[in-house]
Amino acid sequence: MTRAASKALTRRLCRVDRYFSSPLIAYLFVKVMVTLFVVYFYSKLTTFSDASYYLGQQVNTLGEIARNYYTFLVFSSLRSVLGSDVAVHLFASLASGAIIWGAVRPYYLLIPRHLFWTAVSLPHFLVWSGYTGKEVITIAVFTWIVRLNADLVFGLKVRYVWYVLLISIALAYRWHYSLPYLWVSVVALLVARTGFARFKVGAAGAALGLLLASAVPAALWSLPRIMAGIDGAASTARTYFVGAGRSTRDYLDLTSVADLVANIWWGLPASIIGPLPGELLERPLFFVVFLEGLFSVSLLIYLMSRTLKCSAPWNDLSVFCWIGILPAVIMALLIHYPFGVYNPGSAIRYKQSLAPLFYVLPILLLGLFRYRTSTVPRTSIGGEASLPPPRHRVPARTPQARTRNCRWESSSGLFRSGQATRKIGRRGEDTEAEQS
Repeated sequence: MTRAASKALTRRLCRVDRYFSSPLIAYLFVKVMVTLFVVYFYSKLTTFSDASYYLGQQVNTLGEIARNYYTFLVFSSLRSVLGSDVAVHLFASLASGAIIWGAVRPYYLLIPRHLFWTAVSLPHFLVWSGYTGKEVITIAVFTWIVRLNADLVFGLKVRYVWYVLLISIALAYRWHYSLPYLWVSVVALLVARTGFARFKVGAAGAALGLLLASAVPAALWSLPRIMAGIDGAASTARTYFVGAGRSTRDYLDLTSVADLVANIWWGLPASIIGPLPGELLERPLFFVVFLEGLFSVSLLIYLMSRTLKCSAPWNDLSVFCWIGILPAVIMALLIHYPFGVYNPGSAIRYKQSLAPLFYVLPILLLGLFRYRTSTVPRTSIGGEASLPPPRHRVPARTPQARTRNCRWESSSGLFRSGQATRKIGRRGEDTEAEQS
């Protein structure tokens, strides 16, 4: 490849705004339309009572909880500046879209864009990321925690002060939903900053198991207290939801660990999907929510399967995916189960705080897989950070064998005719050529 062609390709890759300024503007436009739809129509069909308190239009009925008070300060201050509730909703919608975009922006040319836009365009993700409430804040915070984890796995420099700040905010707002993100962050630090990634998946799991086994005496000593805490949380969850709305399942009485375990076979899927099939006849509006829930579960299964499959050639990514992401997703599902089984609306609402873990992190990792198996130059992605040379390339004799497990077309046209590319010879050697 000539020097001029290399510079032209680098400039083309780094000019991210040229490729997705239009999709970003279209996404923000969609978020504005969805927010207006929720304000003027959807809010008449379902309950959004928290927003009235956060905007200072209603007496506090949420209890003197710190996170509620902080959220009230943020949005009531915005209302005093912007002057109307609708303006605050629109500001929250645009701000969340810009924050999500800012987190993904450096990797946009690497990730499968159709999966990314599908994940962030799920109907209720648009609703709860564009309407005044704690979800706007938690989605933004969790998305940036995922971004920092991706930076670590990519081998980029990370400012740990942002780690501490974001995790502190997450613990203050949704401490139980923060635990899966905290687990992923710990594994990412072990993979990126220690020799933990040199082990195979089984050996790494055994090493981590031995490390956790050292805490067995303390765990056994505190087991009765942990069980009592889970029982108390289950009772609190039932008290919080029962009688709160007409779609609440008042007949459920899951107040102990035994009750939760006995009903997990149907309760856990219901907490993720939302309404049960028998509830669709009672409220036809639930039919759309049910379809969205099925699609979101299918998307989660697809992304996890692709991520685990594509991570196979590299020890560090295999360890991160199998020891970090997979247990974190299982943990998130189990944590969400008691809080989503009583009310379909609450299940869909609280689930949005897990969307960065379920969708954004696997999509970013698919971008890393493409980077390690493609011809992307070792230059700055998005002009923000310099990526190191790919580690542990896949030994393969043909280009098809190298990328058969994790390959998709580049919609940007980056490697079409007229652009300099790198080809792979029959024996796997890299040979530089320029297409005419």
